[in-house]
Amino acid sequence: MNRRLLALLSLVLLVTLPAQSEEKPRHIFLLIGQSNMAGRAAIEDEDEKPIPGAFLWNIKTKDWEPAKPPYNRYSPARKDMKMQQLNCGPSFARAYLAANPGVEVGIVCAARGGTKIEQWDKEKPDRYDLYRNAVSAAIAAIDSGGDLKGILWHQGEGNSGSPEAYPEKLKQLVANLRKDLGKPDLPFVCGQVGQWKEGYA
Repeated sequence: MNRRLLALLSLVLLVTLPAQSEEKPRHIFLLIGQSNMAGRAAIEDEDEKPIPGAFLWNIKTKDWEPAKPPYNRYSPARKDMKMQQLNCGPSFARAYLAANPGVEVGIVCAARGGTKIEQWDKEKPDRYDLYRNAVSAAIAAIDSGGDLKGILWHQGEGNSGSPEAYPEKLKQLVANLRKDLGKPDLPFVCGQVGQWKEGYA
């Protein structure tokens, strides 16, 4: 193959390969849980624009992209795409950016609606393998050059009928995540289910 043809092929490859984001967030957060974290609120017009300084991890292509909802669209265990809507990700990203000027924030979202905490058990994975998928996604994002700063967990409605065993199971989940992500003091924020429904109190 002559040099001219080789140079032409190289140029074609450069033009056709998908461009990866040059910007990479330094502070990364893992968002997991059930429907409230997957996103069930309607996405309004003002939500459509990407948030400057916020990025969403594409679990499939292993690359960062501008963050705009639905944040859970790349979760390997998500339900139908039309069920993935607005979660707490955008409001959290805005608040974090406001509190940390000059720092880009990266969101890794791997939730599944309707799940109980038992389905996130590391030792007894269900068919969605929620725990391992979430950890793998977070590690891949970290390997891109960022630092995992915390986990946001919003789940509980699925266990509202038998809350007594929930605290210990949650403690074990936190311990497993901190160990497998290599950060023994990693902050873990647990969202409370709204008290609007008497049976979920």
